[in-house]
Amino acid sequence: MARRKKSEAGEPYTAFLGLQLTPSQRQSIEAEAARAGRSLSDFARLRLLRREGEPPPVSRDTKALRELAAEIGRIGNNLNQLARIANQTGHIRSENAIEAVTGQLSELFEKVISL
Repeated sequence: MARRKKSEAGEPYTAFLGLQLTPSQRQSIEAEAARAGRSLSDFARLRLLRREGEPPPVSRDTKALRELAAEIGRIGNNLNQLARIANQTGHIRSENAIEAVTGQLSELFEKVISL
């Protein structure tokens, strides 16, 4: 769910707003909400309350984001292991290991940019 504004912080969502749509209109909105990674209610609320000229809710590929988060964790683990070895021995055993991690980071940045 979207983060509430400070002015709405303690206010619960209790006021109902209903509207009639054709089945194809509802299907289209549901598809947009799914692409944005949001519930139908949250997506509709964001679309209805956005200000003039404000961009629509951002689409998110949640599967790709989870994969990127896991990859970031693996790269972080590799860096942590390299730092531990460097701290224990006082030097880095292999320049190739650092280059490999740097390459992984470059690939990851490319993926993030493509999202």
